[in-house]
Amino acid sequence: MDYLFPERFTFLLNNSNMTYEQIAKELGLKSKGTISKYASGKVKKIELSMLVKISELFDVSPIWLLGFTDDMHYKIKNNIKYLIYFYIIFFFFAIFIYISINVI
Repeated sequence: MDYLFPERFTFLLNNSNMTYEQIAKELGLKSKGTISKYASGKVKKIELSMLVKISELFDVSPIWLLGFTDDMHYKIKNNIKYLIYFYIIFFFFAIFIYISINVI
């Protein structure tokens, strides 16, 4: 799979009404130079939090940004999301029970 983030980020920049300065400010970046680095592919590893911020700013799927789908607005199915939430809650509940039993 090709690394499509720079290409897709550039597409978003070119189709945006915002300047690099405005985008940098919205993303919490110190300079517009980082925007250029993302677009040129000089930044090889993007932080997950930044990926989410970019996808929210441009209203696109982070899955699309990374090149895993051609659907710009791809959504992970709700069933999977709820299953993940269930496992997280179950995990913390199990820890709570374990601590409760061992403290008594």
